[in-house]
Amino acid sequence: MKAVTAVFGRFGEGADTAHCRAVTANLTQTGYDFVHLSEPRPQRGIARFNDAEILACKPAQADEDAFLNPHS
Repeated sequence: MKAVTAVFGRFGEGADTAHCRAVTANLTQTGYDFVHLSEPRPQRGIARFNDAEILACKPAQADEDAFLNPHS
């Protein structure tokens, strides 16, 4: 939760809003896990980024690149 909260903080959200958005993102992912939704890893990465984009507004292209390619 701390890491996800920090991501929303990086997008300029205040502490309370960042935490609320992080909880929402976590519960969304928990829902996917609960119903055993399975997608190929690249497709899931794109979906997670889309979730983050909806919750945080449009991030910069560099943020999208770093999110989808964390080891590059």
